[in-house]
Amino acid sequence: MKITIAGDSWGCGEWQNLSSWDHNLASAQNTENLKKYFQGTDTIYGVSHTGLQSYLEKDGHIVTNVSRGAGTNQDVLKDLPQDKQDLIFVFVTDTAREYSDRNEFWQLDYTFEDYVNRHKLSIKKYIQDLAQLDIGPIYLIGGLTKLTNDLIEGTSISIAVPSMLELVIPGSTQFEFYFEKHIGGDLLYSKGDISSKMPKELLNRLHKENLIWEEYRKHPMMINDHPTRQAHKKLYDYIKKYI
Repeated sequence: MKITIAGDSWGCGEWQNLSSWDHNLASAQNTENLKKYFQGTDTIYGVSHTGLQSYLEKDGHIVTNVSRGAGTNQDVLKDLPQDKQDLIFVFVTDTAREYSDRNEFWQLDYTFEDYVNRHKLSIKKYIQDLAQLDIGPIYLIGGLTKLTNDLIEGTSISIAVPSMLELVIPGSTQFEFYFEKHIGGDLLYSKGDISSKMPKELLNRLHKENLIWEEYRKHPMMINDHPTRQAHKKLYDYIKKYI
């Protein structure tokens, strides 16, 4: 089958510190950018195994992987091929990374539910945009965003895996919203210019959500921020029913 994988760094595969750059390890989207970024260093953080792509290829499928490190959901819309595919798997990432301006992200009159609702509206609009593409059947994989059936309602899009984290780490419950990109710099290490203006109840909830993510990062199925090749194998074994 002719299959495309799209998404952020999770779609690229397993990442870890590498002692030398292997040009064949990363997707074409990331190779040149990472080589330039780490030029002159002995160790780089890069793709050590292409994950789902590798397992699909071993079973004889022709795979195009347009995933990119730190990519947004909007990047996926730009990167997906325009020609027909037999199958497309899309890793759905968080919506927080779409806000480069922290003053735009943080709204002082928002409750926790407001942030979650804004996130869900963004994901729903993204899925509706994917549904407009006439490129073949699209199956979603919940990455840094957990997926629920209400998000695909009224579209031709299917959810292959609601949460990769919950799939590969049974018994776990994924966070409602991934705040890490903004909470790290703006709240955990800030001098209070933002956090001092926010309700304590909201701050406590934000930290609680972030702690769930920190626990995931410590699990053997993860290497820091990314699933291992073993996690990708478990993912592949599960989604083979759609192929």
